[in-house]
Amino acid sequence: MTRGVRTWLPGRLLALAMACACAGTGEEAGPMGAESEVELPAPATTGTVTVEGALAARRSVRAFTEEPLTLAELGQLLWAAQGVTHAPGRRTAPSAGALYPIELYVVTPDGLYQYRPDGHRMALRSRGDLRGALAIAALDQECVGEAAAVFVLTGFAEASRLRTNGRQILSPFCAATHSAAPRAVPSSAAAG
Repeated sequence: MTRGVRTWLPGRLLALAMACACAGTGEEAGPMGAESEVELPAPATTGTVTVEGALAARRSVRAFTEEPLTLAELGQLLWAAQGVTHAPGRRTAPSAGALYPIELYVVTPDGLYQYRPDGHRMALRSRGDLRGALAIAALDQECVGEAAAVFVLTGFAEASRLRTNGRQILSPFCAATHSAAPRAVPSSAAAG
């Protein structure tokens, strides 16, 4: 990897996260309260598709239906990426030292939501459709602006600083990879 790519990629990732959090097309949702939280249906923990079948059916898709995801579908994908599976807060994706430095957001036509694994719910962070701003930050990929939902992972190196012996910069990237993988398989397998 060249020096230019190393400095360019983190800057682009930062721009992607900032487009979600700070785009002028959204309206601040205000302080988090009961009215700004969405309870998600309980996730399915059993199914009829085997791991092998899901992996065999997995494909990258750049064309999407115009139908919005149901709350159950959205909740299932969020749970697959960062959902709680065991006490005390163990999740579907591994994390070094169980620190979970990843925060998961979803951008829909209605707004920007932060996934809250504890309680399996979403908190509204910004009203309005931010997918256009996100598409621009994602190198003008039209599919990002047209998707029913766009998942955004952010990481906090400081959360893992004390337990990773100075490697905290890598920890959120590793955790993001672990978090994205289980979400990608069920969503692409369902796309057929």
